[in-house]
Amino acid sequence: MTSSTVSAASVSSPIDERPVRRAWRPNVLLVGALTDVEAALSALVPSASGLVHNWTLDAPMPPRDRSGVVIIRDVDRVTPTLQDAWVSWLTPGHDRPQIIATSGAPVFPLVGAGVFRSELYYRLNTLLLDLRARP
Repeated sequence: MTSSTVSAASVSSPIDERPVRRAWRPNVLLVGALTDVEAALSALVPSASGLVHNWTLDAPMPPRDRSGVVIIRDVDRVTPTLQDAWVSWLTPGHDRPQIIATSGAPVFPLVGAGVFRSELYYRLNTLLLDLRARP
């Protein structure tokens, strides 16, 4: 018996012969000190991962390149107007890259205080990595 490696992009569904979608890449919310967040980013986003777009608060919305990664730094500082734009940009059903958002402090308390949109929080918080030190 011989074994072969087949990429997900080339596998067909046995039911209707349509190509199978690529592997799921969850959105990630990193919370912690800057040095810890930077170390986690370098582990999560290898240099060969395709387009990496570092989004800043004064930049336009990034391109929707489904093979890329968008890093939103200091997501807890995003203004309400930009939060609305991100919610629209992250609407399900559109091709889009993986999102990795960073914050120096937990974002959920901001949701409870009405400062951060819950829709945006739940779209970004598919996988929460809390890098803060524990006592």
